[in-house]
Amino acid sequence: MKLREIINFFLIVVFCSESYALYEDQVGKFDWKQSLIGKVRYSALDLDPKSQRIFVTTEDNVVAALSLRGGKLLWRHILENDELGYIRLLYVGTEVITVSGNGPYLLRGWNPSNGIQVFEWSIPPFPGGGEGIWAVDQNRVYQVKLHDMSMEVTAFYLRSGNSAGSTKTITSSWLSSKSKCCVSGNTVMCVLPESHVVTLRLSEMDHTSHRNASLPGVISMRPLAGSPVPACLADLEGGGSQLMLLSDDAELIVQSVPSRDAVIAVANTAKQETLMIVLSYAETEGEYEIRMMNLKSKTELNEKGCGRLTYSHRLPKPDYLTASCTEDPNGAMMCYLFVSAADHSAILLRRDKVLWIREEALANILTVDMIDLPVSDAEAAIEKEFADKEALDHGFSSGIIGMLTRRLSSQLLQLKSLMNTLIGLASSQVKSPGRNLVRDTFGLHKIIVAVTKSSKIFGIDNEKGDITWQIYLKDLTYFSRHKEEVPMYLQRTSRHLPYPAILTLLMKHKITGETVLFSFNPITGQPSSETGPNGKNLGCRISQALLLPKATEDFIYGLLLLTKDSKVLIWPESAKSVALQTANVLYMYNVNIEDGTISGYNFIKQGELLMPLELWNLNMPEKIVAVVGKRLGERVHSQGRVLADRSVLYKYINPNLIVIVTHSQDPLHKNTVGVILLDSVSGYVVSSLVHKRATLPIHVVHSENWIVYSFFNDKSRRTEIVSLDLYEGKVQKNSTVFSSLHPPVNLLIERQAYIFPFTISAMKETITEKGITSKHVLVGLSTGSVMEVPWALLDPRRSINPTPEMRDEGVLPYVPELVLPMESIITYNHTLANIKGIHTSPATLESTSLVLIYGLDLFYTRVAPSKTFDVLKDDFEYWLITAVLTGLILAAYITKRLASRKALKQAWK
Repeated sequence: MKLREIINFFLIVVFCSESYALYEDQVGKFDWKQSLIGKVRYSALDLDPKSQRIFVTTEDNVVAALSLRGGKLLWRHILENDELGYIRLLYVGTEVITVSGNGPYLLRGWNPSNGIQVFEWSIPPFPGGGEGIWAVDQNRVYQVKLHDMSMEVTAFYLRSGNSAGSTKTITSSWLSSKSKCCVSGNTVMCVLPESHVVTLRLSEMDHTSHRNASLPGVISMRPLAGSPVPACLADLEGGGSQLMLLSDDAELIVQSVPSRDAVIAVANTAKQETLMIVLSYAETEGEYEIRMMNLKSKTELNEKGCGRLTYSHRLPKPDYLTASCTEDPNGAMMCYLFVSAADHSAILLRRDKVLWIREEALANILTVDMIDLPVSDAEAAIEKEFADKEALDHGFSSGIIGMLTRRLSSQLLQLKSLMNTLIGLASSQVKSPGRNLVRDTFGLHKIIVAVTKSSKIFGIDNEKGDITWQIYLKDLTYFSRHKEEVPMYLQRTSRHLPYPAILTLLMKHKITGETVLFSFNPITGQPSSETGPNGKNLGCRISQALLLPKATEDFIYGLLLLTKDSKVLIWPESAKSVALQTANVLYMYNVNIEDGTISGYNFIKQGELLMPLELWNLNMPEKIVAVVGKRLGERVHSQGRVLADRSVLYKYINPNLIVIVTHSQDPLHKNTVGVILLDSVSGYVVSSLVHKRATLPIHVVHSENWIVYSFFNDKSRRTEIVSLDLYEGKVQKNSTVFSSLHPPVNLLIERQAYIFPFTISAMKETITEKGITSKHVLVGLSTGSVMEVPWALLDPRRSINPTPEMRDEGVLPYVPELVLPMESIITYNHTLANIKGIHTSPATLESTSLVLIYGLDLFYTRVAPSKTFDVLKDDFEYWLITAVLTGLILAAYITKRLASRKALKQAWK
């Protein structure tokens, strides 16, 4: 074989290998992805004209590089979870250096251009255990541990990880417990009670006393992160603070900070001058103000463009600041400020402008929902016209002139929409956020409401992922302390014109811990007038909430709130009459994670008040890790399953059924997982299962009459999935209405277990408008993909030796290992980091389910479990079918003419 043929064969094998993906014209058409990094902890700016990058480490154990222009993510690495990947140090030199872990520690070096890991060394824990302080210079990394009257320093070579000598112990009176010390860069600074400062460079291990420095009443010292020179901030007893800075010539500079609430950064200019940059925040206006001071000359710099910085929305309070200065082509000084804010956003400022903002709060979403959009103005006019007609039918006349005016205005709106569509004016107009937030024909266009850990709420357009509005609740936090979640209730949809939609959140005040109600319009982000922009403080703590089954006259579904001291509140007050009318059919369950009790309540009327009545109580000795109920408003299309003999196996569809998952440890089986199916109205235990040698993580999906849950098999070291199917049997106990008070006696439960080939990070079922479409289970994998698993693979009726009747039903033979094709990955070539949850929402199109995957990345797409049976395919031949129909019409017309002529000729014979 010739060399050329060998090369061609090699190229074919390499570039034409088997792959799985969407068609090229489908990628990015119905999906989008956003890559995030989380709240920034440490940062460093590189203003080299060839690179212009910002290096950051975040609270989500991420080290990354951002472009100075636009904030685009250049590269990103996600370290280990929890304390194993906690980043304790960032240093930028020839390489980007990070120290992470909790002992042993990992020192890593990253290439600043492409993020490739250059080296990694393991560093032993601090001598004697406990926490210490890290410091680094160009050649060495130091472990510093401060004691009373002494200090231990251990040095390691930066690029080899080898020890640079034994641990050195420094004993001195200036290291007493009365001294206030901090470590910045490679320097230790201590303020003595005698009001003088001692500095020690770790590379030289020689200290210097600065007796001219005056720092009276220092209560604490903290390092100024990101400073190019050693710098510390000293908090004073009077409430102010002072900056201590050690220059390159070992001169100690002390400068008072104008405001303790301001954030400080130190930067060097191109002329080797040291600047103190103060970023002040005007909370009432949501604006920034920048002040710069030359620390050597003690003069404030007044440049052109000085003033307050504003943005399209209120700027958040800054938490952390780094800065760097350079010269522009004209020789003028230009400084960039990188801010990590209290709402987790990352902001780049210039002296005169806010350059860009990255909304990193979206990396920690707690609760999410997709809300239907309102109709367009033309459709709203038509609905209003019909509403007026109904009022006229009931005897309320609005006048002929008024009806004619509304008819003409609606016709004009329709004509305008037609002209915009034909001429193309709609696409040529400048689009603004929220401009086209109207419902489409198939209900595919929605708004995503996401509540984040930083108490920031976002409204996101699901078509492209654009943020249309945002709300920051600085005084509130998530509701539960055991699970980071925010209860969300849609009290009024957008279908009731002219009333706006209402979405209500249950949150907790950061200081008092009392429950706060916050209601807003999810389409526009406008807070409700009843709760106000900061929410309504209820003055108590809520343990459980229930959405009332009936709406008020203005289409609001009220909230029934149960307080910690067993009192009942109704929100809003207009729903109180509805609650009193339906009190006898209101049931609620409450889970107390602390003592492991689950209680069920009914409500009785006492005059104009509702009082809770405890019906049952269940005490769980094991730790409760999950309580999962059915989705509110879920529709079940079929009540039974048709068997091969044409008989029907009726489903056990109990809307009050909840799944309780417990986890416990014992000396024999080590870890045990318990699953209890409980009727939340009567307290009746439908079924219970125990899995020995099983442990976390546990994920549960509960829908219709089936439950799917996963756990880690500690004995076999693998992930397993268990599916349950619940049936009443071939005869229904009551075919008209279901009642939890009279449960079926002989319940049929099918169960089966499978081996899943991946580690699971999240699970969710697909959902459609009418429930006709087959349901699939979406499984988030630890590899960063999301796989669509058909229910037929998880069917618990699968048997090793299926009968002919089972084959006729389409039941697959049982195989323990789930073999899943790569085509079932709905994220195709995207890798999503730290998947935390999956949210699905129905579209008006029955075949389609909308999917949002959130974690450190956001990914939105559509899935069609039963294929798009109600939509023409993208490659449908419109021209071909048009030509065929046209030909058939012409052929029919010509045939008709020929037949009539033939009949006429035969009549004349």
